[in-house]
Amino acid sequence: MSIALLAIFLLGQVGLGIDKTALPSTPKPVSCTDSADPSIESATQEKGDTADGVDTFLIHVSILNRGGKAQGKNVKQIVSIYHYEDKIAKIPVPPLDKGEAYAFTARFKRNADAGNNSTTLLLRLGGLDYLPQSAEDCNESNNSFYLTF
Repeated sequence: MSIALLAIFLLGQVGLGIDKTALPSTPKPVSCTDSADPSIESATQEKGDTADGVDTFLIHVSILNRGGKAQGKNVKQIVSIYHYEDKIAKIPVPPLDKGEAYAFTARFKRNADAGNNSTTLLLRLGGLDYLPQSAEDCNESNNSFYLTF
């Protein structure tokens, strides 16, 4: 059903005595007690050196397996870092045991004249470019992180 048809359908239901308590509520959080759930826990930036009108920033990233089980030892996964639509880095992440964290630091350069909050990076945890999202991840909703500085 297209969005326009859905909107017309929903508008058509107004005032028809629909029991709103029977409508679905907000989805329940995903429980990953029986599988792995690697997630991007945090990403922060730290200003490094400035040379020749270019600032270098250190991007510190933390990944955590929040699931109840370890990932398989053959899982291939990366964190891709995007600036606008350009993929500027691919950082490999090893398979994580239950509760295990993994951290890395990447570098990002931008013009020293850029203002505060003028740069946004998207970090996305997933499979390699030629592989689908890993089946060893029960909750993909925590696989992206936006960092603005």
